[in-house]
Amino acid sequence: MTIEVSEAGMSAILPVELPVGETVELHINLPFGEVDMQAVVRERNAFRHGFEFADHKVARQRIAPYLH
Repeated sequence: MTIEVSEAGMSAILPVELPVGETVELHINLPFGEVDMQAVVRERNAFRHGFEFADHKVARQRIAPYLH
């Protein structure tokens, strides 16, 4: 379950614990369609994870127009 999404990253509750620093592929369902993004786990508190998108330019192009 996604909690927050921004141009720089997102946070989500996951059923697994990922290590901080790990690079992952995120599959995000947005109102306009699906987006796949690479991200780095920047923080973790139990099952809540904070992700930073690996390519901010791509994130701005794909996600930012739909956040407002």
